Amino acid sequence: MRPPARRQGHGTTLLRLTLERARELGLGRVLLTCDADNLSSRGVTEGNGGILEGELVVYLHGRCVRRSWTTF
Repeated sequence: MRPPARRQGHGTTLLRLTLERARELGLGRVLLTCDADNLSSRGVTEGNGGILEGELVVYLHGRCVRRSWTTF
């Protein structure tokens, strides 16, 4: 995201709306992932109720990824 558009809550709103749609579709829980060093995405995930399951290294790109679940 371009710098002037950061920290305005767009990511949080987008994820909230996406999770609302998932709930409407009858999904009971949703897996959310992000790179472990992406603090903004971690905050958005946690702010929308994501509960950390754990971290793992994805060998395809060699980065550590956080896996969080949110339930309805």
